[in-house]
Amino acid sequence: MTTPAPQTPPGQPEFRHLIVTLFNVKRGGMDVNTRGTTTRTEEWMKRRLEIFEWLCLPSLRGQSNLNFRWLVFFDRQTPEIFRTRIAGYREFSNFEPVFVDDETQVVAEVTARVPVGIDWLISTRLDSDDAFCRTAVEVIQKTFRPQGNLVLNLLTGYGLAGRRIYLFERPSNSSATLIEKRSEKGFFTACRCPHPDFEKYFPLVNLKDRRYWIQGLHDQNQSSIIWRDQPGYWRWRVRLAARNALVRLKLWPGQIISAPLEKPTGLSLEDLEADFALGPRPQPGADRD
Repeated sequence: MTTPAPQTPPGQPEFRHLIVTLFNVKRGGMDVNTRGTTTRTEEWMKRRLEIFEWLCLPSLRGQSNLNFRWLVFFDRQTPEIFRTRIAGYREFSNFEPVFVDDETQVVAEVTARVPVGIDWLISTRLDSDDAFCRTAVEVIQKTFRPQGNLVLNLLTGYGLAGRRIYLFERPSNSSATLIEKRSEKGFFTACRCPHPDFEKYFPLVNLKDRRYWIQGLHDQNQSSIIWRDQPGYWRWRVRLAARNALVRLKLWPGQIISAPLEKPTGLSLEDLEADFALGPRPQPGADRD
């Protein structure tokens, strides 16, 4: 399958839209997942590729707007058997595998792909086990205006845990987009800092007019969990509600803190097919919760 070369829509300044996915890149403190299992082993890699082929890859291949480049970062020491499989993804011409030593090289690799003379960069993060709805890129680019730097947070989506589908709201989540103009120091990019820290540097706008993403929740997650399933969750919710009440009455310092919305739906994946392009579900085990 081939895709057209990126073109800037009429009436907009020229920009580049780069979607960035870190696959098995060495990252500080991220070699163990939420269940205490070591990551980036060959077994981990095999199963994560299965999830990638189910959720992430087809969701970007099925975008209504293909005016983007997709940089997927892999460890330079990735075994040849997996490199051969990864090379096959280049059938989707937006896909570009990038092999690096560790995460410290990611920002430089991203900024190097913005030609001199192009002053605007849209960089979007997407985890390798997540999916975008068919119109995510289209909405992001329609939101672009050359008025200043801005973080777009796609607030609402679905959580997928085994066969269970939840309605999710995730403030400052891992699918954030940074729209920015080139500065004297170059580009900041959506990869330079942890996504919860974006609000320290840039204005943030939440988009919540649709369900923008599916977050895969499985036994290979490095950090994502269903909060409502954790011990003590409901006691924490009661304490949070009491704290927020005191903040509203100006009896406690700070800002209102929103609890993550995780509402079970009763939906099936078939119910989401109109909005999400997904591949065949992996064999049992690759996505178990």
